[in-house]
Amino acid sequence: MKITKRQLRRIIKEEKQRLMEGGLGGHAQGDPISDKLLGEFVLSLQDALLAIPINPPFASRVGSQEEYEEQVFQVAGEVEDFVRKRLGDLYAGDVREELR
Repeated sequence: MKITKRQLRRIIKEEKQRLMEGGLGGHAQGDPISDKLLGEFVLSLQDALLAIPINPPFASRVGSQEEYEEQVFQVAGEVEDFVRKRLGDLYAGDVREELR
């Protein structure tokens, strides 16, 4: 049985969500509400970006469909890492007023 890329992405998303809900995520902050909400946000961000069709005039900027999908997953991972770091700082009481 062959699995398409779309099916594989869906399986990965479902397993990641299941791990996040079980508190077994690699970056879990110990707060199941923020972990669940952040996981849902990252998945919806990926879905929204992957739903954007690549029009021929923009194809030269983003590359092939596979390259675009790889970039989306990379950006989503970076967003998740950044938010988790900020949440970790917040939980530790080490929040600076950098974003004004």
